[in-house]
Amino acid sequence: KIFDAIAYSLFFLVICWIVFLTDEYLGFDLKSHGMRPRSLEGLQGIITMHFLHADLKHIAQNSMGFLVLNSFLFYFYRSISLHVFVLLFFLTPVLLWFIGRPENHIGASALIYGEFGFLAISGIIRNNPILLRVSLAVFFYYGSLVWYLFPINPAISWEGHASGFAIGVGAAIYLR
Repeated sequence: KIFDAIAYSLFFLVICWIVFLTDEYLGFDLKSHGMRPRSLEGLQGIITMHFLHADLKHIAQNSMGFLVLNSFLFYFYRSISLHVFVLLFFLTPVLLWFIGRPENHIGASALIYGEFGFLAISGIIRNNPILLRVSLAVFFYYGSLVWYLFPINPAISWEGHASGFAIGVGAAIYLR
């Protein structure tokens, strides 16, 4: 089970890194194809935004958080993990399209915040001792993510983070 959980996470990250390296070294300007709220051209971001990253620091930071939280999701919630991931993948950018600033929103952090929200809340509302421990571990190690749900840095898409978190919490409640 643990190999499968890590493999799913690495598969997604390999795609992100291939897209990033292709964009960086072949100059395709893929970053411009992110989520642009309330515009028709921005709708492509529903599919593309999670795979696009601004720079090496951005993708490196997202890679570690995604690897851990997505692996937790696929290990501890094996029977519903794909369902949760698909909800987060598609609904987070849709919500962002409605509420986001008219900027180009990119990065897997919206998924990370969705997984954080799901894992943090789901263990509490399921009344399962193992899943409660997962929630506590997620709160303990990733609790500082909460700060970036608010507009403390104009260069960071707090709306994407808030959208992911809201969809993650909603998925935890819906799939309890």
